[in-house]
Amino acid sequence: MFRMKYLLVFIALFGIVFAKQAKHTRGGKKTNIVVKGKKYTYWYLKKGDEAQFDITGYANAKIYVRTQGGSEQNITVNMDDKKVESLTIKEKTSKLTSSKKLGIITKAKTIPIKIPRGKHILSVHSDDGKILVRVTYKKKSSDITMAPQKHDGGMVLVVGEQELGYYRSSKNKAVEYILNGGGTVTLYTRLIFSPAMLGTQHYKLKVQIDSEKPTIYEFETVASSVSYFRGDGKVIPGKAKKIKIKIPEKKHKITIQPEGTVPVAVRLMIPISLLKAK
Repeated sequence: MFRMKYLLVFIALFGIVFAKQAKHTRGGKKTNIVVKGKKYTYWYLKKGDEAQFDITGYANAKIYVRTQGGSEQNITVNMDDKKVESLTIKEKTSKLTSSKKLGIITKAKTIPIKIPRGKHILSVHSDDGKILVRVTYKKKSSDITMAPQKHDGGMVLVVGEQELGYYRSSKNKAVEYILNGGGTVTLYTRLIFSPAMLGTQHYKLKVQIDSEKPTIYEFETVASSVSYFRGDGKVIPGKAKKIKIKIPEKKHKITIQPEGTVPVAVRLMIPISLLKAK
């Protein structure tokens, strides 16, 4: 619970922007692996090979490296021909996927790299063995994910190699945010399925600003086939639904609660300008 709390705080502070795959310009052979039904593109490198990627900053890049199961490999990461990382990759074997190039492979080792302003070449060099490399990046966003003041429990949604912070809202305990207005926020909501819930489900979500009459949103959704909640195999996330909410000037309380008995998971993203407003 202690580790989960701090992971959610980290996600809330830095926000979530879906990562894009970096443009590959040279080196290695393209290959795909499938994790939980989702396909990811990697580049296969042998000893002495180097893969290069073009990235424009400001951005946060992530390098994912997988090796053959049970092996250790050394790699070097360069930016514009200057070394920024040199490390040994030694990860546990993945139970979720394999590779046509390497057979049984490890879980991905994630290497974060900050990309400064301008155009840059990020390269990964295989020093002594066979590896799989993938590079993604996120442009720094003007929106961040905000943690609520009240909720029915924090949840970490895993989608492929990404983690998103969500908060549970139930009939007995709503999610509540206190925030500064004068702009539009984005609310993502997912119905929380139990194993007994099958097929398409209909649900209503009540969103209230201060003591005003609440707005009722209605959705139809199905269980997600590409995501899950970390640490809780008894519940299944529905596919995400998105709402845009205009918040008036000054400070307001936003209350979010399901109309029925089935709980929902919610995530609120706000412009940085609202966070800084007084």
